[in-house]
Amino acid sequence: MSDDKNTSRYENDFIDMGLIASGGFGNVYLAENKLTGVKYAVKCVIMKKKSSIKHCVNEVKIISRYNHPNIVAFNSAWIEGDYLDEEHVDDNETDIETDDDYCDDDTTINNDNNSNNSYNNSTEDDSGNVYFEKNSFDVNFCKNDINIKIDSEEEVNDDDDDDDESRTSDSDSVVQYEAPKPKKNYLKLYIQMELCKNTLEEWMNKRTEQTSPIVIEEILLQLLNALDYIHKKDAVHHDIKPSNIFIDTTEGIQIKLGDFGLACFERQKNHPAMGTQVYAAPEQLQGQCDPKSDIYSVGIILFELLFHIPTAMERSNYITLLKQGKFDDDHHKKYPEWCDLIKLILQNDPTKRPSAKKLLQQIDNNNKNKLIQNLRIDNLEKTNIITKFNLNVDNLIEKYRKLESSLNNFVM
Repeated sequence: MSDDKNTSRYENDFIDMGLIASGGFGNVYLAENKLTGVKYAVKCVIMKKKSSIKHCVNEVKIISRYNHPNIVAFNSAWIEGDYLDEEHVDDNETDIETDDDYCDDDTTINNDNNSNNSYNNSTEDDSGNVYFEKNSFDVNFCKNDINIKIDSEEEVNDDDDDDDESRTSDSDSVVQYEAPKPKKNYLKLYIQMELCKNTLEEWMNKRTEQTSPIVIEEILLQLLNALDYIHKKDAVHHDIKPSNIFIDTTEGIQIKLGDFGLACFERQKNHPAMGTQVYAAPEQLQGQCDPKSDIYSVGIILFELLFHIPTAMERSNYITLLKQGKFDDDHHKKYPEWCDLIKLILQNDPTKRPSAKKLLQQIDNNNKNKLIQNLRIDNLEKTNIITKFNLNVDNLIEKYRKLESSLNNFVM
């Protein structure tokens, strides 16, 4: 296929197998590489102004630096589309248009209810997503027919004709044409990533009973390992929630953290307030960039893992109490140590929250203490068994001696 017919790398290299998920910053598609047959998750983000490019490319700059078993692997990224002319940039317009001014016959760009183009206003969807970022948007693919046809089968009278002759339209007088496609004054950013099938949110929703504390601890440890890794690289995720965490249970437990669309570098001073309200830390919703905000989100997730709450209303009520430092008595009685840890994590002051590294150390120390305690208990149990065994042996020896004495007396 020549470049004139198709210059899209995505269309040339991949088979689009359908939409995986939609979000405030783009859509993710299941795509199969035509050459290798390997399936990937490909995120597509539309950038309609030069001012939005920096924000959108920021995710690529962050994830391209990562190589960690608990982070979704980055494969490649590229940009397609027409150059954004300076004339198209309007300081008074939002970064993403709400109409279809620049649609071609394959795509329409619009905002949906999950996003908002103002720093000062926020919206919340059914899942609790709150987007404060000016550059947030959704991309919805549709078929837009722009063919224009002018057909006339009626007689057209020529009033200036002295002979009062009329002419009727025939096939030659029917004008049919395609309007030229308007210039696509936007770019498409494609991010090719490792394909992860199940989110932690989906996994939790499928539960019918409480999750084993051993499984919960393994999930927590792997998530904290991912956060410790990115925090050491001076980055903050800003959107830690179950739908951005992937889980594979085919061979044990494998956790991977994904979707760095809201991530930023810790050194960034001026940061808009954004995130998912249910999981976002108070300082995060005030525009502060602090790695402890990610830890706050982990506290909410840990609670959801520990306690299977079937209805959204109950869940909302419990989380509201959590953020006030309150626990349901039954919950605290069941897992007192875990609940105390959650209280520590959910403190409003980020300086009082432990870092991912300290949490890992604390859990490791607790596990060591538990191991030592278990070894002591095990040793005590074994000592008791040995003592009982020795008593039985002594009794048997005594019985043997008595029997031997009786036999000797009988022989005599």
